[in-house]
Amino acid sequence: MSTSTPLSPSPATDRPTGPPPDLMLARWELANPARTLAEVVRRTAPRPGDVVLALLRCRSGGARDLLDAAVVVRRGEHVGPWQAAERLAEHTARTAGTLPLVAGHEPVRHVFVTVVCREGRVVPGPAETVWKLAWLRAADVGAAMGGDIYVLTPHGWTGCLDTRAGHRPALPPPRLSAVR
Repeated sequence: MSTSTPLSPSPATDRPTGPPPDLMLARWELANPARTLAEVVRRTAPRPGDVVLALLRCRSGGARDLLDAAVVVRRGEHVGPWQAAERLAEHTARTAGTLPLVAGHEPVRHVFVTVVCREGRVVPGPAETVWKLAWLRAADVGAAMGGDIYVLTPHGWTGCLDTRAGHRPALPPPRLSAVR
C-alpha cells in the first residue's frame, strides 16, 4: 500500500474548491476534489478508458488522507454493474479489509472515490452509471464506504454527487496521428 498523503485544505495560496469551512462535510465529500484528483492522477497516470479507485482515510475535521490509488479497469475492458461490483468487493477487501457485521464495531473510517477516465464532455453519463450501480450492489462488502464518482476527461473533471468541476487536473489530450 502507498504512503499516506494528507489532502486537507491548504493555505490561501491554494484556494479550496470545497464548501465554506463552517459547513460540515458528509463522509463521502472531499474538501478539495481537485487536489485529491491531481494526486490520484500523479500516482496512477490513467488514460481514457481506465477506472481508478482511490482509498481515503477520514480524519476528524473533514481532512482526508489518500492511502491508495489503483487502476481497476483498463482501457478496452467492458465491465457491467455486476462485474464492477465484484471488482469493488475484491479491491475493498484487499485495501481496506472487511468490517465485522456485529453490534459495537467501530464506525467506517475510510471512503473510496471512483474516477472514471474517458474522452468526451465533462458531464456524468452511462459509464458513471455503471459504477453507481456497482456501489449500490457492493455497499456492504468492506470496511470502507463508497464515495463520489468523478469524471476525468482531457477537458477537466466533475463529480456526480458533488457537482463541483474544474479544468485541472485533466487527462492528457489525445495523441494525433497522420492518416495515410
